[in-house]
Amino acid sequence: MDVRLFSSLSRVYPDTGCSGPETKNLFCFTNEPCAAVLAVRTENPCEAEVFCDCDNVGIYRAGSVYAGHAANDDHDDWYERGAASGMYPDILYKENRAVASAGEWLSFYIEYNGRRNAAPGKRIINLSVKTNAERQNASFAVTVSPAALPEQQLMHTNWFHSDCLSTYYKTPVFSDSYYDICADFMRLAALHGVNMILTPLFTPPLDTEIGAERPTVQLVGVKKNGDKYEFDFDQLDKWIAMAKACGIKYFEMSHLFTQWGARCAPKIIALEDGVERRIFGWETDASGAEYTDFLRQFSAPLKNYIEANGLHDKVAFHTSDEPGDDDFGSYAKASALVSELFGEYKRIDALSDFEYYKRGLIDTPVPFIGSAPAFAGNVPELWLYYCGGPGNQYMPNRLLAMPLTRARAIGLILYKYDAKGFLHWGYNFYYTQGSRREVDPFRETDAGGPFPAGDSFIVYPGQDGKAIPSLRQKAFYEGIRDYEALKALETKMPREEIIRMLEDSFGGVITERNYPRNPEWFLQMAEKVRSLYADPQV
Repeated sequence: MDVRLFSSLSRVYPDTGCSGPETKNLFCFTNEPCAAVLAVRTENPCEAEVFCDCDNVGIYRAGSVYAGHAANDDHDDWYERGAASGMYPDILYKENRAVASAGEWLSFYIEYNGRRNAAPGKRIINLSVKTNAERQNASFAVTVSPAALPEQQLMHTNWFHSDCLSTYYKTPVFSDSYYDICADFMRLAALHGVNMILTPLFTPPLDTEIGAERPTVQLVGVKKNGDKYEFDFDQLDKWIAMAKACGIKYFEMSHLFTQWGARCAPKIIALEDGVERRIFGWETDASGAEYTDFLRQFSAPLKNYIEANGLHDKVAFHTSDEPGDDDFGSYAKASALVSELFGEYKRIDALSDFEYYKRGLIDTPVPFIGSAPAFAGNVPELWLYYCGGPGNQYMPNRLLAMPLTRARAIGLILYKYDAKGFLHWGYNFYYTQGSRREVDPFRETDAGGPFPAGDSFIVYPGQDGKAIPSLRQKAFYEGIRDYEALKALETKMPREEIIRMLEDSFGGVITERNYPRNPEWFLQMAEKVRSLYADPQV
């Protein structure tokens, strides 16, 4: 039996194993996890089982999923397996055993779960791999810093699609099982650095084919009496209480106008004459008098609710997602109304044309990561996002066929540009493009073909409504923690000195297109930054 330990940024393929460097030493703060990947190969078909002598260790079996559309045609050369269609390790099942064919590599993600106030010092994690024919041992060291990672500063939203959960699990929206499932997926998100949740005041007008509808997940009850409206916040109350209990701190109010230009109203359901019906949707002119009047009537009750619940500095509002070059007119009208009604709160939108900010149409633009240099230092609060692109020019992303180093690099890039927030659209989008049909994410990872595999979700729907993490989610969260460790170090060193230290180590200027590719650099950098922060002499 061949047993090896690799870094958490390693994928072990059943046919070829892992070509990365082996690892024996990990470093973490008292309240953060750290992990290694255990690779196991046997000569004969067997079931391998992994045991650990430490109660504070979680063991996951790494499973593979199929990437049909692994990358766009213009992809760069920093992908695994040449971005070819095929099976890629990603799913992390909470299992300590796996069945292997002769000569096949198995892999297990071994996670030391750091706890606040854990005793600092070095400890040895002993592992034992057992088959029906033999047993072999392996071990690695975890050095726990005497310091704790401070509370996360980065505002991080990964769009939560509750309708996809209702559809996948065949459970009615707002049923007890619906909320139980949402809570489990939210808890996993919060455990991996998501602290802001997309909150569907009305069914989010996102990724919806024009003229079609997504399932109704509207949290605000609406009753229409002629040209007057009444509003009920009972479901919103339940959603916010659930999210807070799961560890969510901020609430991202869903878009008040349709995607790509703010030309229409979102789908809104109201009770009228005792019957529920759609009162607004694709047929509704975004700047028309009827929808404008509705938002005016809605704004005061919603603001009263926000203030009464102490959410003033915990909410953000959206106008429309990703307006383009031809959308200045429609977006300007919608933005002016949102500013008038909700201008005292944070307003964010994903858009990459600096002209929108220059014209005063958005307070906090969220540009595509490739546009970071144009916005950095020119806006009071920089956020960034990425989606199916960039898949070229070597920019960071977390697509299924990309090296995990490329997912972890997000923290370094966010720090370099002094970003305060990050947005990604696909936490659990289990539909095809345009929400035309549902997909089985264990079999179809590219949203029906148009998106690079892994773009539309980063967690998997397990049995009994339980969310399953992924290697990509773990690597991305390591990047978030890198960002937080670097921010913490600013309490001891000037930011300019920290950047100089990073770039000297890298041997070049760090940008969104130019940054370390070697996993070892990230491991060594993480240990150095944490050690400096914990050192009382610094």
